[in-house]
Amino acid sequence: MVVDMAKLLATDKTHFYKTEHAYMYHTSFNSEPFLRSVTRKEQQEYIGLHQMDLESFLDAMLLTSVELTHQWLVDQYKDEVSLSVAKQLYAQYLPKLFHVPSVYIEESVGAWEMIRLFELSDAQWDSVLLLCQALRVYPQHVMVAMIAAFFNTIADNEVKVGFTVGGENQERPVWLNGFVTDNQTFISLVKEVKALLPLEEELSLYHLWFKIPSISMDEERYGDLPDAVVSMRKDGSACFGGVKYSSMLFDSLSVELIVKHVGNFLSNLLEQPEARIRDVSYMDSEELAFILGCSGDEKVVSNEDSLYTTFLKVADVKPDNIAVICEDPSGLSIRMTYRELSDTVDRVAHRIEKLKLGPASCVGVYGERSIYSVISMLALFKLGLTYVPLDISYPESNLHHIIQDASLTLILTLESHVPFLHSVNIPHLVLDVIETDYEDEDSYLKAIKDYSNESLRASFIMYTSGSTGMPKGVRHHQQQLINFFNHMWTKYPFIEGDCSCQRTSMNFMPSMWEFLGGLLQGVPTVIMSDTTVRDPGRLIHALYKHEVTYCTMLPSMLRRIFETSEDLSCLNRIRVCMTVGEPFTFDLYKLFVNYFPDATLVVDYGATEVNGIMQFSTGDCDSSSDQMPWFKPITNVKTYILNPSMQLCPVGVPGIYTLVVCLWL
Repeated sequence: MVVDMAKLLATDKTHFYKTEHAYMYHTSFNSEPFLRSVTRKEQQEYIGLHQMDLESFLDAMLLTSVELTHQWLVDQYKDEVSLSVAKQLYAQYLPKLFHVPSVYIEESVGAWEMIRLFELSDAQWDSVLLLCQALRVYPQHVMVAMIAAFFNTIADNEVKVGFTVGGENQERPVWLNGFVTDNQTFISLVKEVKALLPLEEELSLYHLWFKIPSISMDEERYGDLPDAVVSMRKDGSACFGGVKYSSMLFDSLSVELIVKHVGNFLSNLLEQPEARIRDVSYMDSEELAFILGCSGDEKVVSNEDSLYTTFLKVADVKPDNIAVICEDPSGLSIRMTYRELSDTVDRVAHRIEKLKLGPASCVGVYGERSIYSVISMLALFKLGLTYVPLDISYPESNLHHIIQDASLTLILTLESHVPFLHSVNIPHLVLDVIETDYEDEDSYLKAIKDYSNESLRASFIMYTSGSTGMPKGVRHHQQQLINFFNHMWTKYPFIEGDCSCQRTSMNFMPSMWEFLGGLLQGVPTVIMSDTTVRDPGRLIHALYKHEVTYCTMLPSMLRRIFETSEDLSCLNRIRVCMTVGEPFTFDLYKLFVNYFPDATLVVDYGATEVNGIMQFSTGDCDSSSDQMPWFKPITNVKTYILNPSMQLCPVGVPGIYTLVVCLWL
């Protein structure tokens, strides 16, 4: 009956826990845990039904050292067992391997008790016995080595491992300090454990104590108590374990993951005992397939057309449609059709081509955001040159660093910004003079060559803000933008009558989508002035004035908009709003849904340093949930979390590296 009950409890994923007056458990981890109370009366009825005393009842659940209900124990044995002895029957404090609390609540220390049973499969136990025969060791040597290696693998800190024999006369543990190393094989570790624990016989019950010095309780006050306890028991041909943990430190789902991964780790170690421990995964094939499957979707994206070629095709179809609207600081708007924009791009490209720059040369674009930003970008893409934005808002020291670091061969600017370039010994071309200073149009239109499809390699360099030092340049490919644009065009498509806006600094990646995302789909793009984008009131009026339907926003600016006294019903034309550049909070999500219930919110997270982007949108949110959904990689981006050994982290296990794989490269 003992074995049958233990199998039932292990298979059922039952977690037991104590409250003040009752013993509780829950078994479901699909959504909301199912909770059920087990009262003292039910405990007594169960014990009576099976003709058990207290020790037999505990023993039936393989928890001989753990009492279920402290008060019930005291009531039953108040004349025989002192309170101090009763407390010693509780396994002590559990480790916080995933979420270390900043402060222990001393009053809650007694509420530590939770237990999760697990069982080794027949195949695992058979493999353990075979390894024991080959190495002439006992099963406890193999299990101690495996569990010690596991906790050293998943913990961020050094873990002390203690071993003690189970039973009535338990001795203090033998601490096996610092004996697990990443470069060891499992076989060498088992042999080392055997040398440290020269046991004369196979044990039916033993305990492993774990202590993590960096999070342990006060040594003087609490002595040498463990931070974690794993009990192992052999019963006939079966082997069971019990994880004893604290609800104050652990959530039961994390323990479920530990139990699952311990089993996987054991199986994988037994299959490759001569491999280095750090190279052995604690995932099974099912979990690995799950992680690989949910890391991002794949879709074939054509690279036949470059960004410039795509622009030309739109300009041919909609030559007289408005392409770009640019606001100056006074609020006046300059408009340019696709035909006018295309012609201006050709004039600028012609003047740059006459300078005979080398292939893929880096060309800076210095100034504030304007129509000339778009003109410069398209002209450089047409010529196969590398676009390097130099936002006028950057400190001069940063700009000088970028100019030197990128080895710029030319700087495009406006006449009003030429004085800054006097200190830079690099040729410059003044854009707002070119329009009235060009040769015969027919001759240069015939002479200029389109190199855009030769530049599907590195096409632009984005420099970080330099918040952690000097700005660092990151080369990007047009394929990155083409992939991102296709993702946005497919998942959040533009419709007839849309109008997009541009508000982000040229030196930040979101600016590329704002400049080109709508433009390459025949949608007019409004470039907002710096004075407008910094003032929530002016920004609201500009969005209303231009009937913007598709916009990008910093979360902090979105919050400031919600905090204004303006009537936000004037923004009811907004269909899609994407936030970038800052952390996004759940309360802001609720505000957005309240003010714009019919709009789609896209929360975008990325970095200049990586060619990958994560997103979620209101379409991914559960209206009844009190938390935001997980970010997901965009199409053709795979994102993985890696551990210190550069291996994939299983579900629920924190890592220290992020690996971004871009499938279009």
